[in-house]
Amino acid sequence: MTEIVRAARPVDLLRLVPRLVGFAPTESLVLVAFTRERTGSAMRVDLPATDDPAVLDAIARHLIGLLCRIDGVDGLIPVVYTAAPFAAAQDRLVQLLVRHAAAAGLVVKDAFCVGADGWGHLPGGRRQPLAELGPDAPDLLDPAAELRIPDPGPAARAAFREALAAWRTRPAGPGGPVHGYLPGAGLEGAGFRRGEPFLVRAARGFDTGPLIEGMLTPHDDSGDPCPCLAAFAAFADVPALAEQLLLAIAWGPAFGDRVRASWLERDEDDAVAQAALDGGELGRPDVPRIEAGLRAVRAALAHLEPAERAPLAACAAWLHWALGRGSLAGGFVDLALETEPRHPLALHLAARLRRGELPEWAFRTQPGLSLEQQVRRIA
Repeated sequence: MTEIVRAARPVDLLRLVPRLVGFAPTESLVLVAFTRERTGSAMRVDLPATDDPAVLDAIARHLIGLLCRIDGVDGLIPVVYTAAPFAAAQDRLVQLLVRHAAAAGLVVKDAFCVGADGWGHLPGGRRQPLAELGPDAPDLLDPAAELRIPDPGPAARAAFREALAAWRTRPAGPGGPVHGYLPGAGLEGAGFRRGEPFLVRAARGFDTGPLIEGMLTPHDDSGDPCPCLAAFAAFADVPALAEQLLLAIAWGPAFGDRVRASWLERDEDDAVAQAALDGGELGRPDVPRIEAGLRAVRAALAHLEPAERAPLAACAAWLHWALGRGSLAGGFVDLALETEPRHPLALHLAARLRRGELPEWAFRTQPGLSLEQQVRRIA
């Protein structure tokens, strides 16, 4: 095994790892990436459920290839998290990682295992008490809780279904303003006919930006669900509107307006929208907006029957994927495909996740081209 250069302050590093990945890892391999002596990113994957040397070698080679895409990376520290005792930790995968890292010009600074009864260096380190690592931070994401859909009760579901039917059938949706947005305004606009359902007009270019912004605002969950949550579910059922919704959430109302106009006019900006959806060389999306979008998705999902959840679950999968959370994206992809095995966005994301693909901006300290630069390059 290639010699590992020991890193200082291992306890501090191991306390940092859950914050780097956003949650407390279990049955996981985490690769902490370094640029010189600094780290600000990590990659987590499930521990392989195999001892096949060829499979483990292929996994190690693929993971090092992914790590090499991170801007400025020159080193790493693998950390194994397992429910097995520390003494039973398998270090074969770590040995293979070291070999492929050396071939790629990366330095493995150290390697650790956090087991059920202690932590320590790999290979052959002395077991240390888990108490040295301290408790989990209280604000870490709980992946299992994130994938659980709450039950809002029959009355809230009935109110939601009434609003959902209104968005699908009426020109003005459920009637009256929603977050100050009046869906019935502009009925005489170019290309619109009086009496057309709101979703038909929206899919033909009707301005829905203010409604989308309202969906992202904090909500009082004590009463009936806000009609904007039903609008979220209605938009998700229409592929073009779902994509516009996701891009407006991720990059803001100005980009959402541009996408709406470009799809209406069928001009070059379609390529920019597609690059954004595919995780291309664009500026990093707005994390707080995506987190707000995910809260709205979960709230809307809770009011739908399980058989109707595929479109919104696929939206949740894309939003998690845009944040670099491959595991949670995969969980929502599975939820979507359980009830709609041919859902196009869920299938697209499933294929990318199987290949270990994340958005380009997930690998960039300073993301690539801005949206404006991308527009100018395509034009």
